[in-house]
Amino acid sequence: QVEHLVNDLDLLFKKLFSTEDVKVTGDFARQEETLDVLEFVIVSDAEMIIKTLTRFEEFTLLEHAQGYILYQYNNGIKIKLYPAEKNDFVKRVFETTGSIQFVAAFKNDYAETAFQHARNEEEIFTNAALQHIPGYLRNDPEILKVAAENKIPKLIQPNDIKGIIHCHSNWSDGINTLEELATACIKNGKEYLV
Repeated sequence: QVEHLVNDLDLLFKKLFSTEDVKVTGDFARQEETLDVLEFVIVSDAEMIIKTLTRFEEFTLLEHAQGYILYQYNNGIKIKLYPAEKNDFVKRVFETTGSIQFVAAFKNDYAETAFQHARNEEEIFTNAALQHIPGYLRNDPEILKVAAENKIPKLIQPNDIKGIIHCHSNWSDGINTLEELATACIKNGKEYLV
């Protein structure tokens, strides 16, 4: 339900701060089922972020703490922004994507050198001699042991889905005909429609 908002905010922050170095992080990056806050890492300093967002009435500043800025967005969801320097952007994204327990275990078990010269999160894992751990698996520190043995299985991806089950046509409360639904499935490489 918040995916469109995440995409809109991502585009807004990239435009406002003239940088491609904006990344969604936190619970959304871990694909948690419920979210209380949307989190982003932005290459900018805190003062510039606050000054820039002051002119937008949909952002209400709630807290400016060490390492983050918290806003209420449109009297709805909270937005937590982590300012970062260009040279620590990837590390900051890594630290804010995993759960507190996951990040603490990683930092305890793997040298700080894992972050050096890393241009993306995949390189952090490569530097630590670990299989890449996607954001959505970074809740439990036990996954580090699985990654150390290179045993994270290939997980189901959207292109693995072969058909669509439970689809409504205009025979009930849907808006498309059966033929339109079938044509769309064929166009998207699906094998069946129920």
